[in-house]
Amino acid sequence: MKVRRCIALFAFALLRPHPATAHSGDIPLRTYLSMTDVAWISASPDGSRIAYTSEETGSWQIWVANADGSHRRQLTEERDGVDFATWVPRDAHTILFSKSTGNSGVDQFYYLRDDRPGSVPLFPNETTVAHRFGAFSVDGAKLAFSSNLRKENAFDVYVLDRRTNETHRIYTVDNGNASATSWSADDTQLLVRQAITPYDDNLYAVDLRRTAARLMTPHSGQATFQSAQFTPDGRSILCVTDLNQEFHTIQRISTLTLAIRPVFALAHDVDEVLLSPDGQRMAYIVNDDGFGNVVVADEDGRTIGKPVMPPYIAENLLFMKGGGILTYAASGPTFPKVIWSYDLQSHQTVQILKPNFHGIRPETLVQPTIVRVRSFDGTLVPAWYFRPKAHRGPLTTLLDIHGGPEEQDRAWFYPAAQYLASRGYALLDPNIRGSTGYGRMYLHAADARKREDAVKDVKALRDWLVTSGDARANGVFIDGASYGGYVVLSSLYNYPRAFAGGIDIYGVADWIDFLEKTAPARRAYREGVYGSLDADREFLASISPINHAEQFERPVLIIAGANDKVVPLEQSERIARSLQSRGIPVELHVFGNEGHGIQHLENLIAVYKWMAIFLDRYGPH
Repeated sequence: MKVRRCIALFAFALLRPHPATAHSGDIPLRTYLSMTDVAWISASPDGSRIAYTSEETGSWQIWVANADGSHRRQLTEERDGVDFATWVPRDAHTILFSKSTGNSGVDQFYYLRDDRPGSVPLFPNETTVAHRFGAFSVDGAKLAFSSNLRKENAFDVYVLDRRTNETHRIYTVDNGNASATSWSADDTQLLVRQAITPYDDNLYAVDLRRTAARLMTPHSGQATFQSAQFTPDGRSILCVTDLNQEFHTIQRISTLTLAIRPVFALAHDVDEVLLSPDGQRMAYIVNDDGFGNVVVADEDGRTIGKPVMPPYIAENLLFMKGGGILTYAASGPTFPKVIWSYDLQSHQTVQILKPNFHGIRPETLVQPTIVRVRSFDGTLVPAWYFRPKAHRGPLTTLLDIHGGPEEQDRAWFYPAAQYLASRGYALLDPNIRGSTGYGRMYLHAADARKREDAVKDVKALRDWLVTSGDARANGVFIDGASYGGYVVLSSLYNYPRAFAGGIDIYGVADWIDFLEKTAPARRAYREGVYGSLDADREFLASISPINHAEQFERPVLIIAGANDKVVPLEQSERIARSLQSRGIPVELHVFGNEGHGIQHLENLIAVYKWMAIFLDRYGPH
């Protein structure tokens, strides 16, 4: 799906400049937001062109360019934007993409050509069925994907034969999600990943000649197996896993014996790995304190080279020209995500697409610092800290909580955080316990009945901001989306006078109702993180903000989407009514054409206005 940074980062569109730095307030937010990212990079079969998605027109659309970045042109103008896109192998002009109506998450597949206008739906009779891309066969003749066609709460794996237009279900789940990840070189086997919880899954090799699935990852305890792919000779599966490890490492699984061994070990997570077409080289991304550094190695893991770049985070690895060129998307705190390439022979790093700063001088952008704040039990909580380059005295500060909980705020480019700093405001972007990127122990430190320990982290962060002298005691706001929205609400009732106000964006207010009414395919998956209704009902009720409305004292702004299938709209409506009945200032805004995320530019502009008014009304003056 497409990812948009938590809206709260963009909240200050209409805020007046902080008096200490009013001189830098001449550049409007719209200019900052014009510095947009790219995503979903793929190459034409001959490597002469690149397809990608970009937000530069206000929503995610498909663009193509020559491999050197020249002759860019926009291919789509979809009202609801594009969620995914990839070039079809061995087809010079066809691109597969997906989109959903009203940001509902019920994605449909379409074919699009780069040499003529228009798009064609793949499954026009399945408009109420959600489709998720898996992988194309090596020859491009078959498409593996997941859908809930058979059962609403089960995503099975299907294979579409593009030559006959016949579709066959090749892997069936009772409940939950399965996804295709990779084809064997001879297109006779398909790797399928079946999720159990966000922390545990399995890989199966499906023999398509017999439609027989073989478990490749028998294990005890919890482990995930990501970035899984067959080696060209079919003797091994390369993947990123935390099996028997503190961090996610690159490991090989023997397809004969199922023996698994690390290629090497690092004291950091590996985000993803990709084998070159001949299997003699690999590229991988190391998550080093939120940065994402690219490394190119031989098949045994010995380093061949590393791109030389400013501090950055890379994504979407892609080998081109037979494996001689590595292409990827990368951004940093001071530059937007664009396409880069690394030549494995010359070791040269080149920007394929140049970021457009729209007249903003790059040297004026803030490089955030990484701070570590000691929490109630001595745990160090890392955070990205955006502060104005020149400021005097304490600042009004926004404490921004990511979702997940198993997500991580990283070295991405946050245009509105830069705007915020230019106007004299500060942003603290923490990775509270339960975040990925810091090892297995930290990831599980807020599981189930330890959930509110993460809320205690938030209080420690707020107190650090105030005691350090950087923030006003009455000038710290908290915001978050989804799980982050729950943390906002929980912080407001657990520490009713610590924050000036809270901004809850489609957050969970009632855990029992959430687990009972969330999308059926997600319930068992999420119970593995938050606790189960059968075993933990009393505890889940005890930490549900809806049951603590009488403890709230500060104002709350709530934003939600009517089409949200993850955290149903009713959650936001109920907490709003409950707070209003107790005299708490609360505002609820619902978008009829949004789901679990705000994707439409005009809606975002409305959100900026509401949030700006909220912060201006309740912040210190």
